[in-house]
Amino acid sequence: MTHIDNSAYNSVPWYFRSGRERYMSDTERDTVLGKAMRECGELEKSLATLASELKAIGENLIIAGRVLKENPAVFCEDREVMTSDVARIWELVDKYKDASVRLTDKRAELARLTG
Repeated sequence: MTHIDNSAYNSVPWYFRSGRERYMSDTERDTVLGKAMRECGELEKSLATLASELKAIGENLIIAGRVLKENPAVFCEDREVMTSDVARIWELVDKYKDASVRLTDKRAELARLTG
């Protein structure tokens, strides 16, 4: 393998690149770049799904809170659904934070690969 001489990736001199990156062929670099781009897309979709789920739970809690504030006597939310939603908040928030950190790392990797 040789170091890359004909790409935008060369904005970082070969001697500053990490070990494997110094000697990647164009094909290997394209494979790594494609994988990183695909993983970014997957993480973005995952974040959107998690955000949507959290938003739905939040909207349900807002409605329940409004009923409790205005007229607690008519509160008739399904206890199991409410308990399940509240229990899922922490799991979903942890997953969202993890995916967000991984996306930031993956974007940094993409920036490094594309120079």
